[in-house]
Amino acid sequence: MNKEKIQCSSPWATKGAARFAIMPFVVALALAGIPFMAANAGTTGTPTEFLGAVPPPTCSPGDRTETGLDGQSTLAERASGATTTPYNCNLEVVGQFVGEGADHQMAWQDHCAYYTTNAAVAGTGSVPEMEFPGLQVIDVSDQKHPFRSINLDDASLNQPWESLQVNHPRNLLVGVQAEGGSGVKPGFSIYDVSDCAHPTLLAATNLSDPTIKGHAGNITPDGRTMYGTTIGVSLYAIDLTNPKDPNLIVNWTFPNNEAGLPHAMTTNADGTLGFIGQNGTVSSPGHPSKNNGLVIVDLSQVQNRIPNPAITVISTLYWFDTEISEVAIPVNISGKRFLIFTDEGGAGSVGGAVAACAAGLPPWGAVRLININDIYHPYITARLLLQVEDPANCAQTENDNPPGYVGFGYDAHDCGVDNPEDAKLIACSYHQGGIRVFDIHDPYTPKEIAYYKGAARGSGRVLPGSATSTAVNPNYAMAQARSRFVWRGNELYLWMTSSESGLVVAKFEPRALKYIQSLNPVPAPGNEEPDQ
Repeated sequence: MNKEKIQCSSPWATKGAARFAIMPFVVALALAGIPFMAANAGTTGTPTEFLGAVPPPTCSPGDRTETGLDGQSTLAERASGATTTPYNCNLEVVGQFVGEGADHQMAWQDHCAYYTTNAAVAGTGSVPEMEFPGLQVIDVSDQKHPFRSINLDDASLNQPWESLQVNHPRNLLVGVQAEGGSGVKPGFSIYDVSDCAHPTLLAATNLSDPTIKGHAGNITPDGRTMYGTTIGVSLYAIDLTNPKDPNLIVNWTFPNNEAGLPHAMTTNADGTLGFIGQNGTVSSPGHPSKNNGLVIVDLSQVQNRIPNPAITVISTLYWFDTEISEVAIPVNISGKRFLIFTDEGGAGSVGGAVAACAAGLPPWGAVRLININDIYHPYITARLLLQVEDPANCAQTENDNPPGYVGFGYDAHDCGVDNPEDAKLIACSYHQGGIRVFDIHDPYTPKEIAYYKGAARGSGRVLPGSATSTAVNPNYAMAQARSRFVWRGNELYLWMTSSESGLVVAKFEPRALKYIQSLNPVPAPGNEEPDQ
């Protein structure tokens, strides 16, 4: 058995309690075809935040590359059926399990991947029944031939949205029944994944507060607490100390609306700090109706199990050029604490992409790098716009979806990191933009180095568990889940999902691999590697 290293893995802003303008929107230079460069030695002087479009990668010969802007599925590609074949740049697919499609999230343990399906809608209307509903448990011992070990047909896992999570040290997999799920609400399930391909149910329960509706969630690194959100309403904590008897600790509603719109939350290493994506919205492009951005909170009373614990706000950082802040992923970059932060909405929620473009603002949500070394004064170092999200390119992109389209375009959603303790690479899902891989070793100069955009379904092809299963003849695929970096010797792989492609295992091609190796990445502490 080989041994493999598994990676476990604005123009307007406000800081702290006071708001102030930071940097006006900068129209990005049109930089295309940039070759791979040697890793920067670092920045000199006082760096300024990077707000423009990240230059697209130089792809390898033989790759099937996008014909439009970086991230775009052009109208011509959609109309011709070209989008029903995947696009790739510096990532070669080596293994795949399609199944019945993939939905919002993927998690993993050892040599197994777990991904959600849209089972809540399968069997309704024109969507056929799923043969294997619920959570898909995929054995990836052989990365070239992944297969379904079992499906967990569990009410809480039929649509856990973004609450599907694994705690690696304690071998726990959890999920909360989300909006649109089936069965009694709110359901919560917890499994033992010591044998990752055959999870064992430890507990299935209904949380004691009926006002809770699951959406997103995360487990503290020590595995003792699961935090979840009723999106835009409250933050709740579940005690996992005894995984066979989980109990609700608190369902916290912030005393004012200033920081009370949680979307997703993560914590620091000891579970005493929480990083919340504030689910803000705009009334018109650039003008908030509800604050959007980052809220840092004190969780020490929950972590220390103080009776009737309170959760208090430490600091906030808001911006109004995008909206619907999603998830904050804590990492260390060059010895400093950062968040990889996603927004899944652009500036034009009311009028859509056209309205955002008319205001000179991003039509789609982006990824940000936020320095939190001083938790009282977080600040943005970079906003990772794809070319397709750059307002300078609106004339080429704003009508890619039909007039009146309601849904996610090229918005960011979630990111996986190569090593949270020494982050060099992230792989982020951008809905219709696919999975994009960035070099972030210099948090002021991000570089895109690879991408994979899964095949669209197209006419006559129905995958009942996919994220697009309710759409009418979609000409796009959706990438929404977190991805996993996997080292096998000197080769680097990426596990990812796409709505019509299920689980995809891809290998970084030599050109990209050479560049990645020049960054001197340190693999994260690994679990047992998959067999081959």
